[in-house]
Amino acid sequence: MKLLVAPDSFKGTSSATQAANIIVDAVAREFPEVETTALPVADGGEGFIEVLDYVGEFDRISLECADAFGKVRRVPALRDGSEFFISSAFATGTDEPDCFDVLHASSAGVGQMIAQCIQKGAETIYIGLGGSRSVDLGTGMARELGVRFFGSGGFPVEPKGAAWLSAIFDVDPQPSRDAVSGVRIVGLCDVLVPLNGAQGGIALFSSQKGADAILVRNLMEESVRLSRLFEKATSVRAHMRAGSGSAGGLGAGLAWFTGAELVGGFSWYAGRTALEQKVLESDLVLTGEGTYDRTSTTGKAADSLVKTCLLNRVTAAIITGTSLCEPPGGVEVFELRYSEGQDSAKPDDAADALERAAIEVVTKHLK
Repeated sequence: MKLLVAPDSFKGTSSATQAANIIVDAVAREFPEVETTALPVADGGEGFIEVLDYVGEFDRISLECADAFGKVRRVPALRDGSEFFISSAFATGTDEPDCFDVLHASSAGVGQMIAQCIQKGAETIYIGLGGSRSVDLGTGMARELGVRFFGSGGFPVEPKGAAWLSAIFDVDPQPSRDAVSGVRIVGLCDVLVPLNGAQGGIALFSSQKGADAILVRNLMEESVRLSRLFEKATSVRAHMRAGSGSAGGLGAGLAWFTGAELVGGFSWYAGRTALEQKVLESDLVLTGEGTYDRTSTTGKAADSLVKTCLLNRVTAAIITGTSLCEPPGGVEVFELRYSEGQDSAKPDDAADALERAAIEVVTKHLK
């Protein structure tokens, strides 16, 4: 049997590459006759740079940027000639697992990374979009690239999070267009939802970033208002584009203020790695992620891979920590099970549970 091991990350316990290695080692130990290939998957969200580095040959570089709450740090990026690859998660996220404050979380670090890539000679910049704590519509990023925002009386506004959105009544977008002139920018979106509406990124994901129901409603209203303002100023109609709702509206912000293309992160990654061909060469594809729920179906890697398998009539299985919805096509889901005394939050215990689940999957499909 040929097994393709292609998990996404299990947030909090293992990255996609770590999960792939855990599964491959377990299968090789228990089933030496099974031919395994490891290809962890990415969709532009957290872990994008690590996975891309795992599967490709790139020059590793480091950039300096602020995280969502202003803490400056060095972060990894990749380079292939004049192509640069960065992850917005480093700039719109934080190392603090319990820090959620959308009102003061900013995308400024993304603008800082873009500027440094241009200084280093970038002609194309691919930006993984996902893993954000911010819902600032990319205004922090835009400010770092020179965009000027103004209040109702014409006074300057320097947005540093969603709390500043209601103060913006005018904008001069030209400086950022000048800053990125001649550079192709591509947003690799981890979700393919629009910005606004009941099924938009603001509505679906703001609560995950700490916003309560009242704040989510306010953010939705501000997003609609500012979409009109920014689209009039830039002549870019972005708010209904697939992916514009990714990373707290950063997808839309990149389209408005840098002219970025927005594409599905998983589709781009699949093309870059010839993933579909590897699926066709396999008897079983094993993927997984920490939680499989309705947001998984918005373009996330594991669900997108399952759909690729179904289209090609290749058997697939999902391992997940928690399953909250049914996958397409009757694909089987295997939830992680823990022995007495084990803790799902501990990486070693989670790795042990992942090994057992992988063995269970392969055992069933070898019968």
